[in-house]
Formats: sequence, C-alpha cells, structure tokens
Amino acid sequence: MPLPTITIDGQTVTAPPPTVKMWRKYAKFAEGKHSIYTPEGLNQHIEFICEYFRDQRVTPEKLEDTDLGDLVGVIIDINELLSEIISGKAREILKNAQNPAAAQ
Repeated sequence: MPLPTITIDGQTVTAPPPTVKMWRKYAKFAEGKHSIYTPEGLNQHIEFICEYFRDQRVTPEKLEDTDLGDLVGVIIDINELLSEIISGKAREILKNAQNPAAAQ
C-alpha cells in the first residue's frame, strides 16, 4: 500500500513510513473515537495528520485550506495503511507460530 499523500500549496507531500512511536500515537488517538463531525474532533484529526506527516509544510493552518474530501481521504489512507501493516504482521507471526520451520 502506498504511503499517504496530501497536496499543500500545489505540492504533493508524502508521509514517511510509520514508526513504532507513530503507531502508539495512532492507537491512543483511535481509542478516543474522535468524531470528524464535531469541531473538536476535526481539530484532533488535523493535529494527528500534522504529527503523522512530520513535515513543516503540513500545518493546521494549511490543512484548514485543504479540500475536505482530500482531508478525509488522508485520514482513511493513514488508517488503512496502519491497519494493513499491523494485520499483515499479525498474520505473519501467527503463520510462523503454527509452522516454526517455515520461519527459518
């Protein structure tokens, strides 16, 4: 799955590969069940996106001017990427546990 991207001032910014630290932040963020349908929830999503991209061009102010569909798309892309990585690793660990000889 490709890394999430967002367009800021006509430039495409690509998020770096997620780190363990980012996974922890995501897990904590996901626990809160922040609704994008409230101003506070939307602000929390915007803050998380800024942290996730770790790029000085991706700021809350710039994201305020982003197309709403693009912003929602980035939220979905981040969620799908992290879910895919975690579920893929979990399947790999389970498969290796069931067949230790294949893991070597």
